[in-house]
Amino acid sequence: MNKEIIDILFGYKTDNSEDVPSDQILPCLQEIKTYLEEKGINAYISEYDVEDRHGKKVRRGNLLSYRPGADKPYILFQGHIDTVPALPHEYVIEGERLIGRGSVDMKGSLVSMIEAHIETYHNTVGYSSALLITGDEEANGFAGIKHFIKSNDIPIYLVINGEPSSFDIQTKFKGVFIVEVLIRGENKHSSDYNDVSIIEKSLPFLEDVRAFLDGARSVIDDNLGQTVALTVVSAGNKSNQFPDQMRVSFNARTVKSSDCYLSIYESYFGKYQNREDIDIKVVYFNPVLVELSEDEKQVIKGALSQVDVVYQESVMRAFTEASILNEGGYRTFICGPGDLSLAHVDPMLEVVEMDKLRRYRDFLKYFVRNMGIKKD
Repeated sequence: MNKEIIDILFGYKTDNSEDVPSDQILPCLQEIKTYLEEKGINAYISEYDVEDRHGKKVRRGNLLSYRPGADKPYILFQGHIDTVPALPHEYVIEGERLIGRGSVDMKGSLVSMIEAHIETYHNTVGYSSALLITGDEEANGFAGIKHFIKSNDIPIYLVINGEPSSFDIQTKFKGVFIVEVLIRGENKHSSDYNDVSIIEKSLPFLEDVRAFLDGARSVIDDNLGQTVALTVVSAGNKSNQFPDQMRVSFNARTVKSSDCYLSIYESYFGKYQNREDIDIKVVYFNPVLVELSEDEKQVIKGALSQVDVVYQESVMRAFTEASILNEGGYRTFICGPGDLSLAHVDPMLEVVEMDKLRRYRDFLKYFVRNMGIKKD
């Protein structure tokens, strides 16, 4: 694998959160753009703004690379450059393993995508590749992919998203039902010992959260399996001070349409809608089942066989940009070289084998070239 590309991608701390959006995403994309242009590859950066929780705007962007004037739609390689959680670690190549934050989710995939794109960019028979690197998948409401969908004007035939799938072809995507809650209280010193903290006051609300999540987890679908749910609570950072606000975030990775979960939600949270001390925001995306034609599946199977991988379909357990692309009219499947269970772990445990990155690069090349020579 190209060490220069690895150095560029892993040389920037692109850890991203809603509290502290990374300021290194744009510089990293700019360096990738320069690298591609030195290879004779056109690349463009489309900028947009995100806001942190304090209302501060941070400038971000996506990188899009394609050969202008192609006579057919493009096969788009797509991945995100931001990583989580925000733990410092320099990457290392240890033998045949790439170790460090983002090696699995998903800078490793981007290394392979960039190399494959350079080699398929100039295809003149049939399809050629395009490359999209987005800046906000891990936080800020998927702002990067939404900006692409809103602003894109090039024709796309099919999208390959590089999320870690262990080379499984994932065409079944769970939805997500997200609830963000702000509970307001009063900031006081703990010497007011007879007072009740905002957390204690919120215990009935948290019980309703637990009941909602239990109800959501009971929903099962034959194609997508069982709903998965989780919750995060944050309030204050001093043991001798009552916090003035408490944030509760909980979500369900859904297997049915949003109506199913809205009915469960209303039964527990309808009573809070008019409370002045509680702000509640609900966002949801429905599950997606992607239809690939038999001809397309045969090309995918052939490309995988070239790198000694057996074709297997599976369900993506996480919610990704692929779902948003599909909802936006861009037919997308997921295939990536990493193991999803190694994403978001300790950086020294986030590992992908270099051989898998090479095989993924070659799979992408074989796929584009085989689709390119296939009769319409």
